[in-house]
Amino acid sequence: MFDIDENRALSWLLATIQERADVAGTADRDASAPWLREIRETSETVRAKRRTAWLESVPATWPGDAVYPRLNADRGGFYRLRVATATRYLRRLLIDPDPADVVKALCERYFEPSRDWQLFEIAVVLRICRHFEAAYVRVDRPSLLIGGRGPFASYRSRTDGREIRIWYQAWPPSTAPSELNDALTHYAISSAGTRPDIVCEVLLNGKPARAIVLELKASRSASYLAAGLSQLLGYLRDRPALTSTESSGWLVPLDGLSFTERPAEGRSMWVVDASVVAERLIDAVG
Repeated sequence: MFDIDENRALSWLLATIQERADVAGTADRDASAPWLREIRETSETVRAKRRTAWLESVPATWPGDAVYPRLNADRGGFYRLRVATATRYLRRLLIDPDPADVVKALCERYFEPSRDWQLFEIAVVLRICRHFEAAYVRVDRPSLLIGGRGPFASYRSRTDGREIRIWYQAWPPSTAPSELNDALTHYAISSAGTRPDIVCEVLLNGKPARAIVLELKASRSASYLAAGLSQLLGYLRDRPALTSTESSGWLVPLDGLSFTERPAEGRSMWVVDASVVAERLIDAVG
């Protein structure tokens, strides 16, 4: 009696959500992480709903896209507004998604419209890590981008004692002291100071030797990019211990700007296109 296409779509939807939640929930992560608890709670909720008596006998098989007109004909609203919307969304992500689908899903789930610049930052830092993993040996376990006190990723050269640490939204301890923090303390100004977007720290035989500061700008506005250069000057002036060599401050804008990439020629700052920043960083650290 209940084995109709609309209910098969619902059964498929619940089974797929539970399956994906179970896979994510068994990841070897910190069990106290809020997002992991949310996934596990979702899995248990869906598992309980699937034990509803009339639904248990309905196969969790997709009835075909011809079911959408039947779902949309539902006058009550549940199948039309909930099931149809959720199944379209989930199938688009799981069955041959294109990059635009994945980016849209990430933005809708994790980023407020006013903070979509953060997606650009994460894309760049992950691109950098992917290139370092091909050229170096990773020496730590993957970590979360935000919330940790250490570097996001660490790598070791296969040929010498050089180690590379990638920091996101944090200063490496080796770059201290900070003149800005000293002034804030001296004048009793309550502020957390400043944090660069990405810092690439280079260690030789275990000792910090250099730091490259990256300021990312998800913009093509000339005035906004100029402000980014000003920020870089502040970072380099504030932490000169490891940032006094040529091209220690990199401005990384969106791809497709009209500027011409050229050598820094002794300047402390360099403008690098986002599409090639990972390769340029590999070259810079040797």
